[in-house]
Amino acid sequence: MAGPGAGSGAKLELLPQTRSEFASKSYWDDFFRGLRSKEGEAGKAFEWYGEWPDLSGIVQAEVGKPAESAEPVLVVGCGNSSLSEDLHDAGYKSVVSVDFSEVAIEEMKAKTEARPGLEFLLMDMLNMNDSWANRYSAVFDKGSLDALVADENEETLAKGREMLKEGLRVLAPGGVYFCVTLAQDHILNLLLEEFTGKPGFKVNFHAFEPKSGSVLLPFLVAIRKVADSEPYSCGVYPEPTHREDASESADTVRGLVSELRLVYHMKQRVRTGGRRGLCAKFALYGNGDTAEPTADGGPRYLVSVIDSCLSLARQKLRCGVFLVPQGREHEWMFSSEEGQLKIATSNGIGRLIVVGMGRGHTFESMEAIQAELSTSMLSFAPPLMKTDEAIPYLTVDSDLGSREVKATINSELSGDLSVMGPG
Repeated sequence: MAGPGAGSGAKLELLPQTRSEFASKSYWDDFFRGLRSKEGEAGKAFEWYGEWPDLSGIVQAEVGKPAESAEPVLVVGCGNSSLSEDLHDAGYKSVVSVDFSEVAIEEMKAKTEARPGLEFLLMDMLNMNDSWANRYSAVFDKGSLDALVADENEETLAKGREMLKEGLRVLAPGGVYFCVTLAQDHILNLLLEEFTGKPGFKVNFHAFEPKSGSVLLPFLVAIRKVADSEPYSCGVYPEPTHREDASESADTVRGLVSELRLVYHMKQRVRTGGRRGLCAKFALYGNGDTAEPTADGGPRYLVSVIDSCLSLARQKLRCGVFLVPQGREHEWMFSSEEGQLKIATSNGIGRLIVVGMGRGHTFESMEAIQAELSTSMLSFAPPLMKTDEAIPYLTVDSDLGSREVKATINSELSGDLSVMGPG
């Protein structure tokens, strides 16, 4: 078979054909050689899950700005990523980076030989120097845990536990282990099993959206090593404004991570478009400045995004917001995908954003609602829509409508139930 350089039509293999290859030293040596042959002698940095500007704000929130002292930080599984250089540029004066790929280490040494404070060592992140115990103020893992733990086999999971144990061994007390991961179910379960409820650890899951884009939502997990006497704590960010359960149980964390993934996936569908019918549904919660909370913590607005056709630009209106009057949200025209699609097509609207007003909230006027929704609605605008293009608001009534409790019943299973209708 012809090699990567044989002919202009040669295809460079950048990702493994089997998951087990992710943990293979020979695979990564070949991988970085392939990048070098494609991009030139210097090679092109291969970045997992975003770049330093996507992470820097979260890192600073966790540990503050780098101190003037030369406390060393460690990058495990560094590859030929620019992360080590970015950390040095950000103020970390001593950055040690390890990888078991000789090709990657040789490349990074040559690339940074004129930069004091950057050290690249050929070393297995599962078996680092014995003298490094409690040495590093921060450890950075950008995709290495995901590469190592590529499946749910017990042997693979054991390597993941070994990696975390070794990373924490070299982490100084009070330091933070930063793990950039997609937090797929087997990785998330591994992290939760290792840390949930254990004194001496404070864990935060930070979701972030890479500026370069990502099919799946990545997380920066910050694991702080504190005194054994300190209780375990865990947070998931950005934290939902509607969260009522302050529990830090593994199930709570799984639920919040799944919710963030779902919202990200729906936002991706809204951004890309390309399908007729319902793109996504969202709940908008009050942030405390513009909306009062309800007794049950319910959403202030319910939003459905409908595309009437594949080519939105051909419609009379590229995008419009339809406000459903209170008390009429259960009518077929406003509650069903078919009815909402009919509103869009009959009015020549490419993308229709249908907004219902949540129960238990008060609304002053149509103008006040538009002012409150204006920023949020821009995030639902279709692809290629001009930034200065106004989004019109439509409705069927001259007022906001009203709801009235028609009857109240009680059930042993469901508690109090209110039957509501137009006022």
